[in-house]
Amino acid sequence: NLNLLEELYEVYDILHETLQRTKDSKK
Repeated sequence: NLNLLEELYEVYDILHETLQRTKDSKK
């Protein structure tokens, strides 16, 4: 299902962004 894949990709993008922010705040 392409729709499910798109949703997963969106969640992954948000998670990745959150991880990057956590990394930056640690500095």
